[in-house]
Amino acid sequence: MIQITDNDKALTIPPLFRLAFRPMFLGAALFAIVTITLWGLALSGLISFAPYGDLYWWHSHEMIFGFALAVIIGFLLTAIQNWTNVPGVSGWPLAVLFFTWLIARITLAIDFTPNYFIALIDITPPLLAAFFIARSVFKVKQWRNLFFVPILIVFAFTNLASHIALIDSNQLLMKSLSPLMIILITLIMCIIGGRVIPFFTARGTQTEKVATNNWVEFFSVGPLIIFITVHLLFLFIESIRTDQSHWLLVVSGIANLIRILRWRPLLTIPVPLLWSLHIAYLFITSGLLGYGLASMFTPQHAMSLLHLLTIGAMAGLIVAMMSRVSLGHTGRPLLVHKLMPFAFVSIFIAALVRGLLPIVTPYFTLISYQISALLWVICFLIFSIIYWPILTKARVDGRAG
Repeated sequence: MIQITDNDKALTIPPLFRLAFRPMFLGAALFAIVTITLWGLALSGLISFAPYGDLYWWHSHEMIFGFALAVIIGFLLTAIQNWTNVPGVSGWPLAVLFFTWLIARITLAIDFTPNYFIALIDITPPLLAAFFIARSVFKVKQWRNLFFVPILIVFAFTNLASHIALIDSNQLLMKSLSPLMIILITLIMCIIGGRVIPFFTARGTQTEKVATNNWVEFFSVGPLIIFITVHLLFLFIESIRTDQSHWLLVVSGIANLIRILRWRPLLTIPVPLLWSLHIAYLFITSGLLGYGLASMFTPQHAMSLLHLLTIGAMAGLIVAMMSRVSLGHTGRPLLVHKLMPFAFVSIFIAALVRGLLPIVTPYFTLISYQISALLWVICFLIFSIIYWPILTKARVDGRAG
C-alpha cells in the first residue's frame, strides 16, 4: 500500500484542517441552518433582513455558491487523495480556502453596495480548489480526474457573472444563471453518484456490483452537458435559442430513472446510509422530468418543481454523502446515529412540500415555504449536532486525515 501521508507530521495539524471534508462539510451544514432560518423569518415578515443584492438574489446565490459549492469542494478535495494517492490539501492552505469561503458568506449577508471586490473574494474558493485538484492530477498524470477542474472554473465564472448581473441590473442574466448552475450541480451529482452509489450499494448489501450500461450512462449525463453548453453560450450570444433545450432534461431524467432502477434500490431499505442516497437520486429523475416539462408547458410551475432538484436531490444527496464520508474518513464504522434517518426523511419531505404544495394549493404557498424551511433546518441541525465531534476530533484509529 502506498503511504500517501506523513502520519507524524499530519497529526500535528488541528483535526479540523487535516482534510477538506472536515471544515467544508461542517461549515456548509451550519451555513445551511443560518441561511434558511434567516430566509424563512424574513420571508414571513418576522425580521428585517437586507443582505447583499436583495433577499431573493442572496437566497438563490448562497444556496448554490455558498452551500452546495462548499460541499462539492470538500468532497472533491478529499476524494482526489483517494483517486490519485497524492496527499490532499491540509493545514494552512486548507484554512485559507475555508476562511476565504467563510468571509465571502459573511460579507454577502451584509447590505453592501454590490461591487467587484466582494465578487473577487467570492470566486476565490472554487479557483483555489481547482488549483489543488489540478496539482494532484498533474503529479500522477491521471487525466480522467482533470474533468473536475473546468467544472470548478465554470463555477467561478458563473459566480462572477451573477455579481456582474447584479451590479449592472441585468435581469435576463440573473434569471438565466440560477437554473443553469442547478443543472451543473445536477450533472456533478449524476457523475459522482454514478461512481459511488452502485459501489456503496454492492458493499452495503453484500451483493455484486451492477454492470454498467454504456447507453444508459451516456443518456444520463450527455444531455445535461449539451444543455449546460447551450446555456453557457447563451450568456454570450443572446440569439441562440434555448426554448426547446429543456427536452434534454426530460431525456436525462428518463435515463437516470432507468439508471437508478438498475442499481436495485429496494435492497437498500434496511440501510439508512444507502436508501438515503437512492431516494436523493430519485429526486434527480423527478426534478429533471418535472422542471424540464414545466419549463416548456406550464412555466408558472417551473420554479416550484426546480426545488425537487435543489432540496430533494441536492440537499438530500449532500446530507447523505456527508454522513457517510464523515464516518468513513474518520475511521468509524458505517453505522449512522439513530436520529439521522429522521434528518433524511425531513429533507425529502421538505422537497415535496416546497416543490408540490404551491402547485396543488397555491393558497398555501407561503406556508409551504415555512414548512420546508423548518424541515430543512431540522435536518441540518440534527446532522450538525451529531457530526460536530466527528468532524472536529481526530480519527478514532489514530491515522491522519
